[in-house]
Formats: sequence, structure tokens, C-alpha cells
Amino acid sequence: GLERLTFATLNTPDVFLIDVFGASKQALEELSHKKYGEDAVVTKSFRIILDHMRAATFMLAEHVTPSNTEAGYVLRRLIRRAIREADRLGIQDAVLTKVAEGYALAYKDHYPHVYDARAFIQEELQKEEEKFRKTLAQGLKEFEKILQKGTVTAEDVFMLFTTYGFPSEMTVDLAKERGFSINN
Repeated sequence: GLERLTFATLNTPDVFLIDVFGASKQALEELSHKKYGEDAVVTKSFRIILDHMRAATFMLAEHVTPSNTEAGYVLRRLIRRAIREADRLGIQDAVLTKVAEGYALAYKDHYPHVYDARAFIQEELQKEEEKFRKTLAQGLKEFEKILQKGTVTAEDVFMLFTTYGFPSEMTVDLAKERGFSINN
């Protein structure tokens, strides 16, 4: 709510143009070599990363850690979706810690506990990003094996998720990109 009031007061047409997003957005621009607002696809990815990482930064500052249950599961999903969007922007380097650092600095005066928890936040983000990148690599290998049989089934999607942790929506997206539909 506060951000909406700020961008309305500043007469800015986009909440992501206010100062609290500035350093985090700049980190994304530098690593992606893309500019916020340059096209709809880039803008959407930036917004998802900026929004999800702000929430993740605050959750981590409260010592919620990524897990498979409760708030930790929500946190894990936020982080992993941000990683997928970073990949869409062509960012291969770890980016989440740099985005989180932007929020720690932006909110330093009003939420000093976020700034004070920087080391913990960075450590947890780094661990989760490394873990998810391994999951993605293994899942992509298995996905390629599935494509060799010429069809992708709902069972394949389920197996990739339950066995390898490979996101279901990513399997569906990749299948569509390769000209496959999910067969039941």
C-alpha cells in the first residue's frame, strides 16, 4: 500500500519506478544487459523478480527459510520463480543476492532488521539458487529423454516434479516451445 501511495503522489505511472526498486532494478539491468520497460516480456520478468525478491528478502529477514512446508514453501516458490525469470532475461550468474542487497539498502532506515540480516539473507539465497540450478539441470536432462519418445504425458510432468523437483509449469512451457502438447 505504501508504494502505491508513493507512486501516486509522485505521479509515476509504474510502481516499479519508485526509489525502493532502484538499486535492485539496476542490478538486474546490469546483469541482463536489458532495460526495464524496453519491451513487455522484459518488463514482466523484471516485475516478477523485483516483486518476488522483495517478499523473499523480508521473509528471510524474519528467519523464514526455504523448505517444503508452510511459509518456507511459499518462500521457496518465490525464489524459484525469480530464478526462472532471471533465466528468461539471460542472466546466468547468481543475481538474487544482488537484488536482495538493493532492498536491504532501500529499507535500511525504516526496517533496519532487514539490513542487519543481510549476511543471513545472502547465504540462504545463495544456497537455494545453487540447489535449484542443480534441480533444473537434472530435470532438463530427464525432460530431453522424455522428448525422445515423441510425446509428453501428464504422468511425465508429474514424474519430473515428484522425482526431480522440476517445476510442472516449466515442463509444460518447454513442451509447448518444442511443439508438444501434454497428452493424458
